[in-house]
Amino acid sequence: MLEILIQQLSEELGVEKPTAIQPGHYQMEFSSKVAVALFQQSETLLLKGEICAIDLRTKPSFVERLMQSNLFGSGTRGGVIGWEPIKNRLTLSLELSYNCPYKLFAEKLEDFVSVIVFWRAESTQI
Repeated sequence: MLEILIQQLSEELGVEKPTAIQPGHYQMEFSSKVAVALFQQSETLLLKGEICAIDLRTKPSFVERLMQSNLFGSGTRGGVIGWEPIKNRLTLSLELSYNCPYKLFAEKLEDFVSVIVFWRAESTQI
């Protein structure tokens, strides 16, 4: 299913379809700075992207904003912001239904990229 969605998206954007990194795993770049990993799992599609490298241990007010966004979904558009403490980086993840129609997939992916861009900008304001 993911391969079909990627093919349609590539055609719509007028770009070459990315080659699978491994079966059911693609990486798409939407600018020189925003890349999204797309995974096909048994019952879902997973989008994952890096927001930025940041040490959250020194930014408690920013952590509070991130937690509120995750709790209420207001600043994530349904995605979940996570922190990888070993790499000191924020990530965004979003699960979609395996049978997600193309139009919804494209809208969610656009929102996903917008959320990454938004939180990158926010992280520079702290």
